[in-house]
This record gives sequence, structure tokens and C-alpha cells, in this order.
Amino acid sequence: MSLKYIGLGILLKIGVSLAKLFRIVPKKNTKWAFVGGSWRRMGFRDNAKYFFLYLINNKKEVSPIWITANKKEYNLLKKFNLPTHYLFSLKGIYNLITAKLIIHDYVFPEISPLYKVGIDVNLWHGAGIKKIEWDAKKVKQGVIRKITPEIYTPNYLLAPSKRFQEIYTSAFRLQKKRIFICGNTPKAYALTHPYKHDEINACNTDGENLIVYLPTFRKEGLDYLNEIKMNKEWISKELERINGKLVIKLHPIQKSKFKLNTDRIITLNSDCDLYPLLRKAKMLISDFSSVIFEFTQTKKPIIVYTPDIKKYFDNERELYFGINRFGFANAKGINELIRLIKENWNKTKEYLTVIPIFYENKGDPCECLYYNLKKLIITN
Repeated sequence: MSLKYIGLGILLKIGVSLAKLFRIVPKKNTKWAFVGGSWRRMGFRDNAKYFFLYLINNKKEVSPIWITANKKEYNLLKKFNLPTHYLFSLKGIYNLITAKLIIHDYVFPEISPLYKVGIDVNLWHGAGIKKIEWDAKKVKQGVIRKITPEIYTPNYLLAPSKRFQEIYTSAFRLQKKRIFICGNTPKAYALTHPYKHDEINACNTDGENLIVYLPTFRKEGLDYLNEIKMNKEWISKELERINGKLVIKLHPIQKSKFKLNTDRIITLNSDCDLYPLLRKAKMLISDFSSVIFEFTQTKKPIIVYTPDIKKYFDNERELYFGINRFGFANAKGINELIRLIKENWNKTKEYLTVIPIFYENKGDPCECLYYNLKKLIITN
């Protein structure tokens, strides 16, 4: 075990204990604090972003505040006059410790004790087929998770369906009664129902006929694009035949030194929010990411591309569901991928096998989540 991580784990343990002391500070029921990014990464994206915007636009009776340790993120939200505070300021600290709810959708270990100063509500960032958190037995549990497991277990959690409520009880070690079912997730709903201001921190690129490629997270430090060695010149020529453009975005915590950019291939900043871009996309390519199930709501073509499938199963994670049961086009090699892109270019599809497992209704999940949190406050 690295002494560095043991030390950090002990500091976080102390931080969690100190944070819990702040629970005695009087809380304002209408103040809901969203904890965004850390100094390492921006966090204005995913479910927390879209629920925050929903409240700003629709619920004047509550006061959502975005609190971030990331200076760039803070300045960006201030530019749009959204209620935000820099964490390392008197206003940031005051608004954090006086908020009734602490809402987030990632666990950034370096700021995780902050989640415990109020009622910790994790909106989570992906309901997919790969095993997560405590269920991911092949993932080596780090020193920090072993020393401070409580930072990975919120007080309450959002799930899109009953099936995922069951999964999350195991993955997060949480009782069912602490997991809200809202039939969808805010960011998935935003694919077909834009929110005001959702262009903030959005991934942007020019052009039409966009094909978005989003490989899921691999082990930290693995350069996935370099591993699969995509032939950018040949791919660009094939894309030119259909006047398409390939947009690649890696998982937020992964980087690549493999240079793919051409006039037909673009790689994006991994910290930007991809959901406004996905609304414009003509097709999605991914693998074991939850985004493939969210994207089914657009009825646009989806290709599951798994060139490293054996290595992934051997070294990365197991799955909750078999990838072939949902009827996605599936490619294991680049030639097959290009063929499927051409074959599925202008098709639409109803992904009926996805709905019962992942999404239970077509209503706005933010409305459901809002009323669940209101009821929670009454009983706490």
C-alpha cells in the first residue's frame, strides 16, 4: 500500500468526522447545495447539472446553489449569472454548511467529506450494464475506499427503475428505501427535452452528420486509443464517402497521447458535457457505457464497438446484463464498424428491450426527484 494513499485515506477519515460535526449547524430547508468539481476536474455536467438547471428554471421556492472547488467552473457559471460560490471562500463554506441537502453525482475523493455536512444525495452518473462500485469485484479497491468506505455510500440515491434499485442496493450498500425510483435520469431526459442554459460547459463541434464515439472507462493510466490503434487516414476516407464526421470523447478521467485529429475526426476535451452534442449526433458508438441506454431515447442508431472485449472481461469488469440481449449492432473490429456505420446511417429504431430494465416512464424525472426530496426534508 502506498504511504501517500494511506495518509490521504486517514485525512479523509478525519475530514468525514469533522464534516459530520457541522450537521449541528442550523440548516435552511430551501437551500440545496450542489457540489461540483474538484481542483483536478470540472464537474458541471451529468445528472447534477440538469437537476440544478431544472430547479433554477422551474422551482422558485427552493434555492439551489452550485459550489465548486474548480475556479474555472466557478467563473463559467458566474458568467451566466447562475447562483454559484467558490468552495474556498467564506460564502462557499457558509452556504455549504447551512444547506439542507448536499447533491452530487460523482465521488471526487479529495472533496468527498463535504458531502457529509448535510443530507448526502447522490444522483449517480450512469445506469449501464457494467458492474459498479462494490459490485465491481475485478476492480482493485483502493486504500482510500478501504479506509473511508462511507464516502462511497450516500444517504440517498437516484435510480431510473426498480431493477436498478435492486442493483444499487448491492453496489452502494444501501437500503432500498433510500433509493428513489424516477423512471429516467435527468441527463437522459435532456436528450429529447433541452433545458435552458444547458449549453454551459457543453462539448461543441461544427458540422452535420456527427458520429459520436464514447468508449467507457478503462483502468486509470491505460491509453485506450493507443491500445486499439485506429487507422485515422483510412477511417477519414470512409467517413468522407458518407460526409460524416467522427467525434471522440474519452471518459473524464482518461487521457490519450494518440493523435487522431483529421478534417473528419475530432477528439474533445474530456471535461465537457456531451449531452447537448448527443442531441445533434446522427449516430452513437460506444461499448459498455451507460450512455448507450440513454441514447436509445433518441431512436437513433447505436453501434456497440468492442475491439478489446476479451481483455476487458479478463482485466476490467463483469457485466450485469449480456450486451447482446438488447439488439444493438455489434462490431469487434474496425472493418465491421465501418460497414455497420454505412448500413445503419439513416435508420431509426425502437429499443423495446431496453425500456423495462432501464427506463420506466417518459415523464420528467426531475419533477419526480424534486417531490421525493421535498418529502425527505419533511421527515428529516
